[in-house]
Amino acid sequence: MNKRNGEIEFLRIIFCMTVLIFHGKEVMADGKIRIMFSGRLGVEFFFIVSGYLMAVSLEKAIRNNREDIVAVSESFIFKKFKSVYPAVVIAFFEHLIISFLVEGTSFLSNLKKLLQGTSNLFLIQMTGVQFYTINGTWYISSMLLCMAILFPLMMKYYYFMRRLGVGLIALIFLGFLMQNTKSLGSPTDFIGDVVYKGNIRAMAEISLGALVYEGTKFLSRMQLKFFGKMCITFLEVFSYGVSLIYMVAHKGSKYDYYIVFLLAVGILISFSRTDLFNSFFDKPFFYFCGKASFYLYLAHLSVARDYTFLLGSQATNKERMIVYILLAILSSVVLWALCIAWKHLWKVMSFCLLKREE
Repeated sequence: MNKRNGEIEFLRIIFCMTVLIFHGKEVMADGKIRIMFSGRLGVEFFFIVSGYLMAVSLEKAIRNNREDIVAVSESFIFKKFKSVYPAVVIAFFEHLIISFLVEGTSFLSNLKKLLQGTSNLFLIQMTGVQFYTINGTWYISSMLLCMAILFPLMMKYYYFMRRLGVGLIALIFLGFLMQNTKSLGSPTDFIGDVVYKGNIRAMAEISLGALVYEGTKFLSRMQLKFFGKMCITFLEVFSYGVSLIYMVAHKGSKYDYYIVFLLAVGILISFSRTDLFNSFFDKPFFYFCGKASFYLYLAHLSVARDYTFLLGSQATNKERMIVYILLAILSSVVLWALCIAWKHLWKVMSFCLLKREE
């Protein structure tokens, strides 16, 4: 049986598309949103899922009696970093090349852009060591930073943190944001001139995802009859349905925070495999969708910002959106192909340059 959850993998592409369409405002003639007013909330889905998966890895480490907290934590973060890093680097340079070709800027201008974007290459921009963020990688940067704090903390105080600790972090941080901001948008805004808003979002929602993991264990142990599964399925559809309707039609507001909890409920049910749809999604096509969402997420912003010249000043907003989506998909395919090529090249380089253990 495939370890991946086909339902979650399919939802990855759905919520990636909400973010993509939201950023379509970049290609509109007047820069205004026409649809998916709160599509950026798709990122909340990814933070919660990341927290769930972190909790899975944490429990495996605890089960294996791994007492070296530093070594286990370093291994976990490095594995996460390594899984995304090649694509992040390639997407970064793809962005620079597209900018150079489209904007016609000088070599020195692009060199300056490269130097200013160095923190993006190392995914440390959400520490504040940055000039700007590229390709939405603020999300990955915040995720890694917050996991680097949460994972060892949860290992050290596992029995407290697994339920009560992460629950308190999620509630207090989300409550703090709700009382000090108008919505969940603008992740690179500073809160109190101290910390990025995106980092607080990440800490709260990754913690919420870890709490969701505990909830799935409880729900999956329940012996539900058909009517019980119908009720659970209705709740799941309601959670995702209301969230998507909100993203499509509602501009950002304090109600964003309610959507976070609705998404958490839906994710809990999807991961528990107690709904009526789950087995339907356990197919290669849906696993493919989940993998494709990562490349689409990394590639789409370069298209939104730099391909508008192809549209012409006379293009309607509908035409602009269609061309933008098609080019975003094409750009993600190119990025994916380059990542596969790099993987094979790295194997050859490793064979030629590194000694093999006897």
